[in-house]
Amino acid sequence: QAQDAESWRKWDTQFHETLVKNCSNTRLLELIQHHRHLVARYERAYMQNLELVAVSAQQHHSILAALEQGDVEAAAVALEGNWQYGIQALLTFLKH
Repeated sequence: QAQDAESWRKWDTQFHETLVKNCSNTRLLELIQHHRHLVARYERAYMQNLELVAVSAQQHHSILAALEQGDVEAAAVALEGNWQYGIQALLTFLKH
């Protein structure tokens, strides 16, 4: 399961990096990279919970579907929901 968790974490990182790769704001990209680095070890624990991974994967599909339809606003809302869900799950994990 740890190997699966690491595979999920890598896939999640790649997904989010792909979303922002064309961003011209280098400072924003640096902040995002720094944030992801800070939470990487907690993400490993998060990714071991298959229920959380399933929800996150569904959220990723929603983001992609909105982008495929050209609905950037819906994609942004879905992405924000994905980040908020992940943050809340990490906070819950840290409390236990």
